[in-house]
Amino acid sequence: MRLTWLLDALRPYQHLDPQGWVQAGRALPVTGAVVLLVLGVLLLALSTERLAAGILAGTAGLLWTAFVANTFGASAHEGEIALVGTGALTALGVVFPPSASFLIWGFPAGLMLGGWVGSLDFPAGFLPGFVVIGLLAALFYRVAQPTAAALVGAGMTLLGVGALLGMLPARGAPLAPLFGLTLALAFTVLFIHAARKLFRLQWRHWREQRLIRRTRAFERRALEARWKKP
Repeated sequence: MRLTWLLDALRPYQHLDPQGWVQAGRALPVTGAVVLLVLGVLLLALSTERLAAGILAGTAGLLWTAFVANTFGASAHEGEIALVGTGALTALGVVFPPSASFLIWGFPAGLMLGGWVGSLDFPAGFLPGFVVIGLLAALFYRVAQPTAAALVGAGMTLLGVGALLGMLPARGAPLAPLFGLTLALAFTVLFIHAARKLFRLQWRHWREQRLIRRTRAFERRALEARWKKP
């Protein structure tokens, strides 16, 4: 199965190239724009759920498994590697959500460090960044996953909306501002919803930690008072 056309379209997203991201998004077909828009909405609406973790892990697999394999010398079956990596990592993210945070944060960090040290020493830069940042994200996945879901979901939604707006025929051009405004409002609501879920999650975690500290302090004082009794 050949997926080289899809991988070629995703090349800009394997590097820090915002202009390339926008241009690649504009070149999406209708089906790709709709899928991107749906995935972005799901990430924004379900930022803390297992489904969001699966989407994040699958996105990491589709974007970077073949690229990393190619960098390490396994370039013969790039399409198959991307397909298997996407499916396997999506399932892993759904079953074990912290793995999604590990992948979606670890891959960019590893690629960034690997790019800094150069192609000859790429593994020496990629592996420490991938492992260290990935482990930190997995350790704090309750914060890392909603944050990544909000960022990736916002990017997917905007790219999908931009691609759909670019496909409007000339006859419907006067309706483009209204259509764009409606989608922008919907996107704003979803982004606020995702940010609100992240804030509530952080607030709940802070309250739980505060309750634990107060309980431990009470138990310690009670134990000290018991020992002080004659």
